[in-house]
Amino acid sequence: MSVVAYADGVLAADCQGTSQGHKYRSEKLVRLPHAVVATVGDGSAGRSMVEWFQQGEHPETYPAFQMDREQSCYLIVAKPGELYFYGPTPAKMHRDPKGRWAWGSGRDFALGALAHGASAAEAVAITNDMSNECGFGVTWGKVEG
Repeated sequence: MSVVAYADGVLAADCQGTSQGHKYRSEKLVRLPHAVVATVGDGSAGRSMVEWFQQGEHPETYPAFQMDREQSCYLIVAKPGELYFYGPTPAKMHRDPKGRWAWGSGRDFALGALAHGASAAEAVAITNDMSNECGFGVTWGKVEG
């Protein structure tokens, strides 16, 4: 399970992966030259979605596994002046990059923290403290430009 939070040009994610009740460290955030991306959901699907993004986000090559809710994930993309995510289809779901947003099983904790002035990284840290489904630290990246 996961939490990803966004505020003020910063995308932050927890680092916990869970498989069959076993918790382990799993990096969900990737800093790229032109974007910061993070995933929530199935970890292997997330890695594949990051690769798809790096190869150009071509709708015709959108991974078929995304149609299967058991194996799918969300890919959250933060670029200068732009924030969007992908779910079960290759349609970009845009969000206001001046807003405060959160995704994943820890979303409600993170949104509460963000509403009370926490930064994205602080919101993820608070969620890690409050939720058994999130943890193992915080990674973050600032959108440059």
